[in-house]
Amino acid sequence: MGTHPSGPSRIQSDPSVTLSSFLDTSENAFTIGEKEVRGLPYLLKILSVGGALSIQAHPTRELAKTLHAQNPSAYKDENHKPEMAIALSPFQALCGFRDCNEIVKDVARVPEFADAIGRVEADEFVKSIKGSSDKAEALKKAFGSLMRQDEAQVTDCLKKLVQRLGKMEPEQKTPQDKTLNDLYAQYPGDVGCFAAYLMNKLDLEPNDAIFIGANEPHAYLQGECVEIMANSDNVVRAGLTPKFKDVDVLVEMLTYKDGPPEVMKGDVVKKNLKMYRPPCEDFQLEQVDLKKGESVKLDPAKYVLTNYPVPIPPPPSVEARDARLRKRRAKTAILLISLFCVLCLLCLSVARPCW
Repeated sequence: MGTHPSGPSRIQSDPSVTLSSFLDTSENAFTIGEKEVRGLPYLLKILSVGGALSIQAHPTRELAKTLHAQNPSAYKDENHKPEMAIALSPFQALCGFRDCNEIVKDVARVPEFADAIGRVEADEFVKSIKGSSDKAEALKKAFGSLMRQDEAQVTDCLKKLVQRLGKMEPEQKTPQDKTLNDLYAQYPGDVGCFAAYLMNKLDLEPNDAIFIGANEPHAYLQGECVEIMANSDNVVRAGLTPKFKDVDVLVEMLTYKDGPPEVMKGDVVKKNLKMYRPPCEDFQLEQVDLKKGESVKLDPAKYVLTNYPVPIPPPPSVEARDARLRKRRAKTAILLISLFCVLCLLCLSVARPCW
């Protein structure tokens, strides 16, 4: 839901009119403070993730301008794309790099991982981290070596590792081993499978949220979420995808911060109402949790994006998931009035810009 030219929403009463053109007229413009707004600074999506999505990051505004100028077919606009995901069901994601000391342990424990990085580069990484050198630079060199590794070498290392893991007892495998197996089952031979040893695995409960700023690697793995982001379609990918990969750009752009990311719980504003306030100017999100017959009055907002998702338990099988997706479990709408809601629904999320 939004006004980005790659997929603008349309007016229900007249589908030939895009939301962007509707908001671009003076009578539909609105002001917040002294600022006139003619479009939406954010996009909102409801995602049902049945399998791992690509390892990716989003550029800063400055980098987005450069990428758009160099390759407009891949990078559609000049905007940055900070984003926030709020879990609607148990939700799994890879987000940011693990603590470098934990990565060092897996380099020593998993020889196939070290071979995929390159033995010389892996040894240099271990030496740098243990010697308290610049962690970010050491991580960048190791990650870059892995992502640029010869494809045949990566395929061979993964095959050997999966075969070895298959001979181990379940209790001998770490969570990272299990994640690698899951990724390999979906993307055999893809270098992104090794992200299991490099990136933080998050298991979010419903209403937990994560904010992903510019130049931070991430990949959604499974579950349902509300995703809100700046009004951009810029994605730099490097693994777990058949789509265009821009490995060199990704390696150079990342911040290489290590350690677990913050899981946001939202601020309780009043009964049934939480506010998620990410550290960016493009959006915030209100979450309303109502039971049958309950009501809530929200502050006036002329343009409001809403979604009406019903929390869904994890499907018992792929077939059950496919059947579930054939049903309409959520919808989005833009409202041009302040809200007074009496809902026979379980959850309402309202996305609004903030300045």
